[in-house]
Amino acid sequence: MEFSTNRSDVSHALVHLVKGEVIHLEGDIVQLVNIDSWHADEWGVTITCRPLQTPGLPVDDTQPFELCAAWEVLATTDSTLIAYHASWQLAIDPTVVSQAIVAAGTAKGPESARLAVIRLAR
Repeated sequence: MEFSTNRSDVSHALVHLVKGEVIHLEGDIVQLVNIDSWHADEWGVTITCRPLQTPGLPVDDTQPFELCAAWEVLATTDSTLIAYHASWQLAIDPTVVSQAIVAAGTAKGPESARLAVIRLAR
């Protein structure tokens, strides 16, 4: 897993995410989200996400929210987009996302689902 902090690599990863489903990891939060849009400027990136109901990973609030990070703390790999110091991560590989959805749906309880998704997404 090779990390890239190059702006064009991060932007390239974002272009392919719009309207795509990804796993959002942040602190205790583990949820499937849809990327509604993103915006980049000189400071960094703002990504608008919409939580999706997923078997095994209940969502209390389906209102869109924003993830923001400065260019200096963003990195990408083939399977993740990470904001260091902002403490969020998006698992962007479609295969990993599909496997995580299945794992969450077959887990015995929300905590087991959360842990299964974390193992796959990191």
